[in-house]
Amino acid sequence: MAVRRCLKCGAPTELVKKCPHRHEIAKTARLLICGRAGCVNPAAVLWLTDSEHERYGSGERVFSCGFRYNAVLV
Repeated sequence: MAVRRCLKCGAPTELVKKCPHRHEIAKTARLLICGRAGCVNPAAVLWLTDSEHERYGSGERVFSCGFRYNAVLV
């Protein structure tokens, strides 16, 4: 499952599943809030797992970010 983060929070380090592949979120699509607890900055980066990164390489561009700490900037 992809992880969203703002530029300030950086790479996810607290997860069981590793997400080593960094992809920028288009500025026009930054409606989601950073996935780190307590952070209210817009997400700027999406961190993908190895399998998600392979799918990205095959052209897939829609990934699930989970529902924990889910918020939308309005």
